[in-house]
Amino acid sequence: GKVEHQSRRGNLILIEARVPLSEMFEYATSLRSHSQGRATFTMEFDEYAQAPKSVGETIIARAEGRLLV
Repeated sequence: GKVEHQSRRGNLILIEARVPLSEMFEYATSLRSHSQGRATFTMEFDEYAQAPKSVGETIIARAEGRLLV
């Protein structure tokens, strides 16, 4: 991901970043663990982007039955 902006609002530190959805799986668990349960996050869709070639090839191989899930 890429951090876009960081700011402070009272005692809070707000971090805005762009991260591929595939990298967000299990993020909530990791965030809570690292912050001792104090941090929260929200996600919102920003844009579609072309997937890396290797990811596209894997998706096609699974769809064609050449690769098990």
